[in-house]
Amino acid sequence: RVLVDGVVLADANGNLDHSAPGSQTLSYDLSSYAGGNPAVTLQASCKYGDVYAGGAYNDYVWVDNLCIIQAVPGCIDPLATNYDASATVDDGSCVYPCTDNVVAVNMYDSYGDGWNGNTYDVSSGGVSVATGGLLSGAYASDTLCLVTGCYDITVGGGSYPSEVSFDFGSLVGAAAGSYTDISIGGAICGVPGCMDVNATNYDAAATYDDGSCTFTCAYLGLGDDITINLYDSWGDGWNGNTLTVDGIDYTIGNGASESFAVCADLSTCITALYNNTGSYASENSWDITDASGTVLISGGNIGSGGDFGNCGTPGCTDTTASNYDPLATIDDGSCYWSGCTDTLACNYDSTATADDGSCNTAYGCTDVTSTNYDSTATCDDGSCIAAVYGCTDATALNFFAGANFDDGTCVYVAGCTDVTACNYDPLADFDDGSCEWTSCVTGCSFDP
Repeated sequence: RVLVDGVVLADANGNLDHSAPGSQTLSYDLSSYAGGNPAVTLQASCKYGDVYAGGAYNDYVWVDNLCIIQAVPGCIDPLATNYDASATVDDGSCVYPCTDNVVAVNMYDSYGDGWNGNTYDVSSGGVSVATGGLLSGAYASDTLCLVTGCYDITVGGGSYPSEVSFDFGSLVGAAAGSYTDISIGGAICGVPGCMDVNATNYDAAATYDDGSCTFTCAYLGLGDDITINLYDSWGDGWNGNTLTVDGIDYTIGNGASESFAVCADLSTCITALYNNTGSYASENSWDITDASGTVLISGGNIGSGGDFGNCGTPGCTDTTASNYDPLATIDDGSCYWSGCTDTLACNYDSTATADDGSCNTAYGCTDVTSTNYDSTATCDDGSCIAAVYGCTDATALNFFAGANFDDGTCVYVAGCTDVTACNYDPLADFDDGSCEWTSCVTGCSFDP
């Protein structure tokens, strides 16, 4: 092996050590030691020593030819445009064909004495990629190889900047100063964003439209904006379960929530239905909101769902029902019929589905003309006894055995009840027709 100043040096093939026997031709690059006085050592070693083969393999190195060749610096890469076949040492000067964009920086000076210390600096993303300047004269051009992108260029920093102008990309005859977002290779430069004022994400600061604009469903003529929000309490998605909205299935592949912006026609009736087609349904819930964030419908999991939108006017559409709603267009099953639902009541209504508190359950005689009329009775039980008026006192002269209601007509003393009669009896309460007017007349009589 070869040591330079005590340090092992690799040969031209990168090898540090070489094995014997046999002759070898080795090459070493000593150009880095040019101008110095290095100590070059040729070193050999034998693990067998003198006792092996009579010392034939002792630590000896035989050098037949030692050639020191002066290095020729240059580009030794044959792919480079400035490849130098005579060069023996690469000096880093290789220049390669531009596979990106060949861009010229044309520099002009109106006075013709160069840029007087002014320079240009081309940068991308804040990183300088090329600098230069017009050292003398009225014109010069630098050729740059730039990848497609957006570049900034600043020209200035010297004297007489008013004499300076340049060309770079879309800039032609530009004065000294700073310029940004210059497109090279067709790159779209500037501030990306949505530039359509009708979009929901319009960006007034954008200088070029990046195709990100979003619009309301109404603007696109696709109906109304709704958002379908799905939630999973465990955070691992819906595990195969789905929510069908207007015939389309939605689910969460993974995570705790997911929202879908959807266009729907809320002037129609739309159905949402949860489908228990996977696992862990108890973790799932959902809601659907309109453009203002108002919840149109929501649900949990198994068995949840319903209609939203313009589903008509719900109510009772049966004209025979107690709560019939003439404005209802969709029967919501709320119809009921009021009446007495107590089967023990005398006014029980077998068609009634809602008790209205009208049941009558106090039985008795409700005929006020009957002798056993019961003012507390609400249901006539057929027990009424018809009144037979007359004198019910058996001691009375006019006692009526068939009477069951005394009408106050009983009489007890028979006699003449005419006060003008001669035999008038003040005690008599029953005129028996015995009145006479002759027995009490005396003297002449006058018969008109």
